[in-house]
Order: sequence, then structure tokens, then C-alpha cells
Amino acid sequence: MWFNSHQNGIGGDRGDGGFTMIELIIVVAVVGILASIVVFAMGRQQAGALRGACATDARVVLTAQEARRTVAGSFAPDIESLVPDFIRSTPQNSDHYVITTDISGTVYVAPAGGSPVPVTLQPNPCVSIT
Repeated sequence: MWFNSHQNGIGGDRGDGGFTMIELIIVVAVVGILASIVVFAMGRQQAGALRGACATDARVVLTAQEARRTVAGSFAPDIESLVPDFIRSTPQNSDHYVITTDISGTVYVAPAGGSPVPVTLQPNPCVSIT
């Protein structure tokens, strides 16, 4: 027969049909590369989800301010004044962004440690949130 599983060729002596050390190293390297690609992609997805949550929270506060002005005739001086009549709870994600409002009805989004940016419906005020 032309194939002998115990021959000494390029792959070396395989013994009882197991894998050589170089084959195992290559498999581990390929798995490591694939894992790093997945981790990188998940990080990008998480950042996108955080920006989406920020934009949603800002729009909820903006809508609640408009609802309060319609009902009470004036804007709320802060977000806490909107709870529980106009929003269920204050947006809580202080690790990444802070949402504030003032008596003029303007809603602001500030990245953690950054300067507040007034919220408008377009463009997304949360693009710098990571």
C-alpha cells in the first residue's frame, strides 16, 4: 500500500495516529485569531448600542419636557421634576453619559467627563459616546 501511517515524512512520526505539535500550534493560532476578531466586533456592537441608548434616553427626556410644558404651562427645572408624572425614572448611565435639562426646556447630553451638548432630533447628540 502506498500510504503508511507510521512513515517518517514531512509530518514526522505520528505514533498512534495523533496530531503533531506543529498541527496543534497552528490550530491554537487560528482559534486565537478568530477569537480576537469576535471580541473586536462585539466591542463595536456594544459602543453602537450605548449610543442608541443615549439617544433614546435624551429623546425621552425631551418629549417629557414638551409634555410637561403642555400640561403645566412651563418646563421642568430638572429631570427629577419629570418623575413620575412624565417619565418613569431618570436615565441612569453615568459611566458613559449624563443627561440634564434646564428651566428653558433644553435637554443636554454630556459624555462622561465631557461638555454638555444640546439635544436636537437630528443629528444624534450621542455620536461621541463610547
